Amino acid sequence: MTGRNLKYGDITCGYAPWIAQQLNKVTSILYTAVVKGKVALPCDISPPSADDGVALILWYKDEAPSPIYTLDARQGTLEQARQSAVSTLDHRAYFNMINRPAFLQLDPVQEEDAGEYRCRVDFHKARTVNTVITLKVIVPPTEPVIYDDERRKVKGIIGPYNEGEKLKLLCESDGGMFLDGNNTTHEAVEIFI
Repeated sequence: MTGRNLKYGDITCGYAPWIAQQLNKVTSILYTAVVKGKVALPCDISPPSADDGVALILWYKDEAPSPIYTLDARQGTLEQARQSAVSTLDHRAYFNMINRPAFLQLDPVQEEDAGEYRCRVDFHKARTVNTVITLKVIVPPTEPVIYDDERRKVKGIIGPYNEGEKLKLLCESDGGMFLDGNNTTHEAVEIFI
């Protein structure tokens, strides 16, 4: 990839596309939450200079063109800012500006909350700052149910079984999603006594 010089009157500007590509890269932070739990997605809203302040905070999810959460301080101070969330987050999302870094709290977390979040902070004077967070959501499996080899539910003490006899039990649990994206499965286990 090569750069080139652009001339504007008496001013010559160098352009190097590989530098522009490096500037656009944003590191993603990985967060994990459990369904029905809560999570705080961080966003640094500290202005770069003392004479600047936050004008607008927009939260985006995945590739959605519209923000899922907005905090608008363009008409006043940050403390007077208007906050609004999309209906899917209604009453589950709260933007905490007291802590540093500030954070968007989701409570309770739902399975469909998994994805990539981007917090965009527009300042009155300084350039826009973006924070990208990838949220993985763990879905716990249901309570396991144990069956014997004739598909009868078993609980507590089972048996009696003779020594050396094969014991085959099946443990089943519905649902569940692990960090690696795999669903829970069930399998038969043979136990020898």
